[in-house]
Amino acid sequence: LDASRFVLEVSAEKPEMRAKKLELMIEKVYRKHNGPRYAVLSLPFMESRQWEKHTVHYDFFSDDWVERCDYIARVHCSERSDDPNLIGYFYSNCPTWTHDRVENKWRGPILIEEVGSETGRDELRALAQQYFKTTHDAIRRHDKHHLIFGDHYEANTHIAMPLIEAAKPYIDILSF
Repeated sequence: LDASRFVLEVSAEKPEMRAKKLELMIEKVYRKHNGPRYAVLSLPFMESRQWEKHTVHYDFFSDDWVERCDYIARVHCSERSDDPNLIGYFYSNCPTWTHDRVENKWRGPILIEEVGSETGRDELRALAQQYFKTTHDAIRRHDKHHLIFGDHYEANTHIAMPLIEAAKPYIDILSF
């Protein structure tokens, strides 16, 4: 299996197609080596990666967000809820919560308010708490057994403490 060709082909796909192709690639490797596979599945709740210019920032307090999370968890978690080779789930890879990159500065981070202020920290905490609670609850409705890693953060970028504090009750592991 040519992994570099696979990555190039998959990177142009929609998030749902990338996840399905990755799953098929893991299955192919599993069959080739006749051994158990251990996987952490990425759930496309929020597509807000630092390097992508065209992403959507959802209203985490809306009914549409709750429905989206439940649909994604139902589709991706229900059939895997008893899979002994699945370790757990993580969400967005390197989400744009509080920082910008030059190439996506035009769309800004999820938060407009300065995180250095008390108001900004309160806003971040409330937004993140709603995000993590909704995603956690959606997964747990469909899978009570596997770990929840939350977002996968970039290790060399600052993560605001209100974000970590909001995530702690709803994730099992902080993922980098």
